[in-house]
Amino acid sequence: DAEAQRDAVAKQVYSKIFDDIVAFMNDTLGKGKQGSGNGKYIGMLDIFGFEDMPKNGFEQMFINLTNETIQQLFNDVFFGLELEVYNAEGVEIDASDVKQDSGPALDLFCQSQGAKCGIIKKLNDLATSKNQKPLDGDALVGAWNTQLKSYEKYRECDPKGGSEFQTTKKKKAEKWKARGIQLPEVKYNNCFMVDHYAGKVIYTVEDFVPKSKDKLASHIGDLLAESTNTYMANVMKKDGIEEKGTKSVGLAFKDDLDELITTLRAGPCVFVRCIKPKSRSDEPFNVEEVYEQLKNGGVIAALDIRSKGFPDRKDYAEFVNEFWCLEKGNMSGADTRDLTTSPKERTQALLKMFVGSESETTYKMGLTKAFMKTGILSRLREAKDVIKERCARLVKRKWRAIAGMNLSTAMMAFEDRILQAHDRASDNGVGEVELVKKAQEECEQFLES
Repeated sequence: DAEAQRDAVAKQVYSKIFDDIVAFMNDTLGKGKQGSGNGKYIGMLDIFGFEDMPKNGFEQMFINLTNETIQQLFNDVFFGLELEVYNAEGVEIDASDVKQDSGPALDLFCQSQGAKCGIIKKLNDLATSKNQKPLDGDALVGAWNTQLKSYEKYRECDPKGGSEFQTTKKKKAEKWKARGIQLPEVKYNNCFMVDHYAGKVIYTVEDFVPKSKDKLASHIGDLLAESTNTYMANVMKKDGIEEKGTKSVGLAFKDDLDELITTLRAGPCVFVRCIKPKSRSDEPFNVEEVYEQLKNGGVIAALDIRSKGFPDRKDYAEFVNEFWCLEKGNMSGADTRDLTTSPKERTQALLKMFVGSESETTYKMGLTKAFMKTGILSRLREAKDVIKERCARLVKRKWRAIAGMNLSTAMMAFEDRILQAHDRASDNGVGEVELVKKAQEECEQFLES
């Protein structure tokens, strides 16, 4: 308990000072600004990425819970925007096959109602109970293997060869070995596994309950609030100090996370994913690490969401403007565009000619744009390139013919002028002059060549 209170003091002081600095910066930057005080602001959230460390403990579990929660928000926002586009265009899709859902994993952590409560509620009950001897380590894992096995994303660590636990452990060991890191020994009865959106993670249960307890006891909070350091006393008194026993670290974290998500959902969100191309500056571009970051950051899942619908969309006017050369009658290179037919009808005719009838596996016609499966646009552009190459050869051939005709005409005119010059030289009696004679011979040689 003494060690837990020591850690709690450090965390409480850090948290209070950090909050005070943020509040000071907000007040300072907001002064005199247009629109300040109207409740509107632009917020930027910079979060830690999904983690699967050589050894994952209490801290990594909450880091990954945050990422799972943000991923659910990302899915909802991205999927919501996708549905808005489809609904606005009157295009029907099977939404059940499109949406990615982190709900089952979040339920495992955050479920708090009834007998089937999740990890955070169970840790909170253990951390705040005064009558029950707290479980930890293999005893806690053993209890959870029974209590949480009905959750879809919970995995018991089975020591048998070929089990999901052993397969995940082996794959993880190979990944870290490639980076020159040897994994610590993991005991199956001290671990549980969670199937996160980014992959399966093995968590080692060590001091989960003590770490859940690091809330300050009331008398220590009172002592800090009476500090002789004026600044320390003020920040500790500012919002009060939550007493030990009222709420565990996990439950407090979950409440803060819920408040954050409520704030993020209140306005439009823009997501920026930062990718590190290599671990060290002297390494080459690491494709596997980049792919892992894209997967863990939800980018692969987002692309999957879009690909299950109709990822390629094009306005009818833009579509016709790009592909008019593929319409019947235009493939020879001649421009015979039918400007009396609507762009939508012309788009539909082109797609039917090259792809076939409208269906769930090909394309859908919206109110203002065509929705197409992956590959259709590239097929049309390849056909367009063939037409362009054919037209280019035709233009080149005609240009050569015209250029040759112009050259022939010019040469005939040049020959006439030389003959005329020869006649004038003879009439004027200078035809036999050496310089004139030499010039006439050079002109004749040029014409012959």
